[in-house]
Amino acid sequence: MKTAYLHKDDIGGHGAHARCYKLSEPHRFGRREHEYVVISLHQPWTHVQARVQLVPSLPTGAFAEISVREYPGTFVLHSDPMLDTAHKEGCFEMSLGLLGYRLVDAPEPVPEPEPENLPEAVADGLDYDPNELP
Repeated sequence: MKTAYLHKDDIGGHGAHARCYKLSEPHRFGRREHEYVVISLHQPWTHVQARVQLVPSLPTGAFAEISVREYPGTFVLHSDPMLDTAHKEGCFEMSLGLLGYRLVDAPEPVPEPEPENLPEAVADGLDYDPNELP
């Protein structure tokens, strides 16, 4: 099964608690493929049920499409997802599952190699050693 991991938590601009996930393989939404999705949990309000919405996104968490129509992974709830942590986490996992992805832990970041035997100025980001200037 394809996998996804949490890329950014608590994304603004979605009108609800939202998270951005990176997909192990891009998913096709209409004519385009996307590597990121945002899942937002919308609380219920007068005459409107709570819902979980999944939309394709950019790595920043911004919408990747002009339309924010309902895509696979979007569903209606019959209770407030924010009342219980297990319920909230389950909503994110179920949304990814409906899209065909399994939630996994984020990979460990790869440390950048330390520069060896470089003058201090070069190690600080300069592409030359100021001590060698005429």
